Amino acid sequence: RCYNFCNVLRSQFQVNMLAVEYPGYGICPGGQADEESVIANATLGFRFLTEVLDFADEDVIIVGRSIGSGPALSLAAEIHVYGVVLICPFLSVKEVVRNHLGRLADLIDDRFPNKDKVKQISGSLLIVHGKEDVVVPWSHAEALYDACRRRKRLVTPEGMHHNASLLMDPAAFLVPVLQFFGLPDYRFDELRVPKWVNADWMSPHMGKQQSTKVGKFFSNFDQPEPPPSLPRNDRPVGSSGPGPRLA
Repeated sequence: RCYNFCNVLRSQFQVNMLAVEYPGYGICPGGQADEESVIANATLGFRFLTEVLDFADEDVIIVGRSIGSGPALSLAAEIHVYGVVLICPFLSVKEVVRNHLGRLADLIDDRFPNKDKVKQISGSLLIVHGKEDVVVPWSHAEALYDACRRRKRLVTPEGMHHNASLLMDPAAFLVPVLQFFGLPDYRFDELRVPKWVNADWMSPHMGKQQSTKVGKFFSNFDQPEPPPSLPRNDRPVGSSGPGPRLA
């Protein structure tokens, strides 16, 4: 489902897409996901874009949906990216619990304080939140929009619920993204992904290699040199010219 969505965006907007998995989901190692490990994985994914694939920070658009709005805003608050797209975002985990359980929310520790992070972003902000969302009320998106101090737009489609497909109605997502951000800049040199990205030792289900620990998960590309079996000319070669913005 995520692959199909990313593939449509790649085709429609002619951009490169990178989807980052949560620790403990799918085949992603790292144990049960929490705020720290989710942000750490998102940060590592961003480092892969900039340090391995050589994209500039300001060429990146970060997209976060639902719980993904937390790591998206955490990154955007620290890094000068081109823009942020939030889909069905929330003010904070505590505020979501408050909507459903009232004052019992005061008994839990808060996580992903999006209401504070959105004030710190430096790029443009597009928020899409359906008015039929019963998981996270669209009033959360409205409050985030009001708190943002940068160029911004809020889209609130009628009839859209929390897990609705964003591709069914182009006016709900695809058209606003295109109108708000415009067409990407193009780079005509071929994007080179190093071969070690698909090496067996990168998979938790295949051969394992000594890695550098980052937070609560491991980063194999944190090593200063590629594995001995891979020649140095397989390391990524970047371009100093402008590149397409990424989501």
